[in-house]
Amino acid sequence: MQRSKIELEALPERESGRVDWGRALEDHEAELRNLVRKRLAGSGEGAVDDVLQEVAIAAHSQGGLKVSLGSEKAWLRQVAINKVKDYWRRTERRGALDQKYRSEKGASAPEVESPYEWVLALETSKVVEGALAQIGEEERDALVQKYLQGRSCRDIAEGEGLPEKAIEYRLKKARETMRTILTKLI
Repeated sequence: MQRSKIELEALPERESGRVDWGRALEDHEAELRNLVRKRLAGSGEGAVDDVLQEVAIAAHSQGGLKVSLGSEKAWLRQVAINKVKDYWRRTERRGALDQKYRSEKGASAPEVESPYEWVLALETSKVVEGALAQIGEEERDALVQKYLQGRSCRDIAEGEGLPEKAIEYRLKKARETMRTILTKLI
C-alpha cells in the first residue's frame, strides 16, 4: 500500500493573517510621512525621518504579530501617532532641561559647553560624591586636598605632620579604592 503525499500549499502572507511589515511600510510610507509631517509641524524633515525610523523598528519587531486583514495600515498609523507623541514628550523634557541648564549655569553648574555635557557632568559628580562617601575619612581628605584643592603631596604632608611618602601611599590606596567602587557603579 502506497501512501499518497499530501502537499500543503503555504498560504500567502495576507491570507495567513501575518503581515509582511516591510511591504506594509513601503505601501503606506507616503501616507505615514504626511501624517508625521503634519503632526511635527515645523520640526524639520530630520525629525520626520527619525519618527518614521522608530515606526519601522516597531513594525519589524512585531514580526509574528497577527492582525486582521487590511488593518496593518491602521496599526502603522497608530504607531506613528504614538511615536510623534513620544517625540514631543522628549522635546518638552529637553526644553525643560535646557531651561534648567541656562538658569543654573551661572551659579553652581560646572563649566561645560552644552546642556548634554552639563547633565553628564552632574551625573558624574553625583557618582563620584557617592563613591567618596564610601571610602575612609583619611583617604577622602587626601583625595580632596590633592585633586579638588590642588595641593601637592608635600603641602598635605606638612599640614598633617606626616612624611610625604605616607601621603603618596594614602593617595595610591584612595585611588585604588575609588577605582573599585566606581567600576561597580558604572
